[in-house]
Amino acid sequence: MLEGISERAMVIALQNADMELNHLKSLLQTKMKHSYLEKYIQKPVINEEKLFVLHAILNNINMPVKKKEKYMITTMLVQIALDTHDLVTDKKNDTVEPLSVESTRQLTVLAGDYYSGLYYLLLAEIEDYQLIHALAIAIKEINELKMRLYYQEFMSFDEFTHLVKKVESLLFTHFAHHINDDSLHSMIEDWLLLDRLITDQKLMIRGLSPRIKIWLQDYSQQTIDAYVNEQIERTIARLEKSLCQIPPHHRLMRERMTTFLNQLPYENTSIAEEG
Repeated sequence: MLEGISERAMVIALQNADMELNHLKSLLQTKMKHSYLEKYIQKPVINEEKLFVLHAILNNINMPVKKKEKYMITTMLVQIALDTHDLVTDKKNDTVEPLSVESTRQLTVLAGDYYSGLYYLLLAEIEDYQLIHALAIAIKEINELKMRLYYQEFMSFDEFTHLVKKVESLLFTHFAHHINDDSLHSMIEDWLLLDRLITDQKLMIRGLSPRIKIWLQDYSQQTIDAYVNEQIERTIARLEKSLCQIPPHHRLMRERMTTFLNQLPYENTSIAEEG
């Protein structure tokens, strides 16, 4: 438990968490390693904030370390499979050998299926059929939401934001619910939404084509930029207010979130509270 520990002990706890996350990343990379896929398609990115969310959720659960590792690796493989299926190669990548656009797309789909296969294999080893069911429901709901985004089935930017928030967080809120801990539900949603918006904003500045621009293709770049900035500030404001509401046993999450927010170059003192 992290409740009531000293400042020095918290620093050590954060350092240990970083080491554990690096270990998990290494395990994930080993699981995903496939020489043929790496030769022709972009190497999948491991989202460190999502990995930390899983680590924080399981941090206070009495469970063997190896089983925790399998839970986290399995869930991250699901996320990576979902992300891989979203990839559309429209630019040359100098780090991989060239293929036709159609061949690359087909191989990307197969890569996503490959990572899904690894997820099912690991879950079979754990024999946690309730988790299989929970993640399957999350995958179904995420894909349904992505279709609404793809076909622009939203009436406002706020509704669009809500859909993106759910797409980014459902896998992790379902996982948390599976282990009977819903105390971080809102925090997880806003944290992962913020991470998505900031990532896409950086990509847009570099002239790339993130998902958010594709989903908002009928809007001007200026309108999208203004929307993203507003949503980032509003999400930061909500997160700052929710920091003091995190349960004591999730102090590790609070410290990580505080550090995350302090590193952002945004000001939100004028953001009104949402009703």
